[in-house]
Amino acid sequence: MKKVITFLGAGTYEKTIYKYENLEIETRFVQEALSKIIGNDAEFLVALTARAYEENWKTKDAEKPGLKELFDRKKISYKELHIKDGHNDQERWEHFDQIFENIKENDEIYVDVTHSFRSTPFIIMAVLNYAKFVKNVEIKGIYYGAYIPNEPVAEIADLSIFNLFSDWTIAAEKLITIGDCRQIADLIEKTINPVLKSSKGSNVTAAATRNINRNLKSFSNALYTVRGCDISECALSLKKSLNELKKIDINELKPFEKILDKMASIVENYTGDLINDVVQAVRTCINFNLIQQGYTFLEENIFNLFCNTLSIDVCASDSRMKISRVLNYIHSLKSRGEGRLRPLEESELVIKNRMYSLLDSSIIDEMADLLVDIAHKRNDLNHAGYRSTRIKAASSEKFANELGCLVDRFEKIIGKNKKKKMFLIFSHHLTDKQIREGAEVFNIDEYIHLPEELQSIWSNISPDTEDISNEVDKIIDWLEEKLDPDDAVLVQGDFGATYKVVNYLKSKGIKAVYSTTKREAEEEASDDGKVTVKHVFSHVIFREY
Repeated sequence: MKKVITFLGAGTYEKTIYKYENLEIETRFVQEALSKIIGNDAEFLVALTARAYEENWKTKDAEKPGLKELFDRKKISYKELHIKDGHNDQERWEHFDQIFENIKENDEIYVDVTHSFRSTPFIIMAVLNYAKFVKNVEIKGIYYGAYIPNEPVAEIADLSIFNLFSDWTIAAEKLITIGDCRQIADLIEKTINPVLKSSKGSNVTAAATRNINRNLKSFSNALYTVRGCDISECALSLKKSLNELKKIDINELKPFEKILDKMASIVENYTGDLINDVVQAVRTCINFNLIQQGYTFLEENIFNLFCNTLSIDVCASDSRMKISRVLNYIHSLKSRGEGRLRPLEESELVIKNRMYSLLDSSIIDEMADLLVDIAHKRNDLNHAGYRSTRIKAASSEKFANELGCLVDRFEKIIGKNKKKKMFLIFSHHLTDKQIREGAEVFNIDEYIHLPEELQSIWSNISPDTEDISNEVDKIIDWLEEKLDPDDAVLVQGDFGATYKVVNYLKSKGIKAVYSTTKREAEEEASDDGKVTVKHVFSHVIFREY
């Protein structure tokens, strides 16, 4: 049911024109104007003190009928809430109780704060937040009529945005602390719905809204249900849709930009690299207290690592089981000796030999030990603690603490085998000297050029265009997907484009460098006695921005 909570003061109200959007109505009482805005099917809960009852509720002057008479004449439904002046805690709690008791389950609530006084605005916001949780009510509008005596027009402002601040904050906290995206997804849709209606859902805002709702839910579900094969795609899709939403100029979303930034921080370290992204999923699970899911992600990521190294499909369950068997065999070999172990099958032996041919033996041995340590904890969780060596409930925080240590160990081990990359955002080819310096100074193993389409954009930034954000953002979006924290980026080109890219890299803590050069003159004498002078630019060092 629609209900309007309104407060009637004791002052002298003269006729004025209340204006809201295209509606104008001349009246002494803002409540009459609100009944036109909200609709005649709403019930007004009129909170009034004894003095307000005498001055403005009852009719004292036939030429100036009171609000009660006006409501009766126009057949507007109402209920009187007789309140005190709120001079002490007891009276203020009585206000809280009286308003709350008149709100029913699933009501649609509108609030008029035009003539609220003293502590009333604080009390009404407390009531609304409490009722949203306890009685599942929806706050549809909060209105303030800016009545000023002797002014001909009083604008009615919709203050609902301030209620949304509270809702967004609570919903974002749920997402960031426990990974529950449902409320924030609904709020984004609710906030943008007026924009969608005015554009009939035909603009980019509609697509961005649909994408972010879908991607929030997909990412959350991927964590809760441990979808290792999907986590990269889900995280990158969410990352992309959040970036797209921030780029769209939507006034309704501007107040929530900082909250959207907080949400984006959840997926900022996902890059599309499976090993990295499952590590990030483990850390996200720790933050969300999804501890069992975190252990499962981490154990399975060991198998991902060896599948990638051996060029095996990560979804090949039979091969993953063989890798597990080989790693457990390697671990047991050190403590029990070969004579006390069941020999590896021929196919498992092939996997073992390929492992040692492709990886340093210390990496394999340490991963085998790590797998066993993870498995002990994961089994304790998966078997509900029905083990003689279980961790008891009183000490269950150990699961999260140890998971953090285990994922640190994993990253330390793979760091020994990790290729360090330099991304090349410039329009030339590296010289042999530059390649050698990258390896010697920055330990670069791999140099990555822009894809052909993006290289064409970077090499052809127009000197006539004032705003190059669209072109540069495509380069930044590509880097966002590809970069690891330890990578470096060589950036040289159009000054404005370079400035934007370097600013982005600095904000992410990524090393950005450029090549310094020296110019040398070379003279060539021809047979006819003429001398040709050439200026040759040669690389000196990579210098960090």
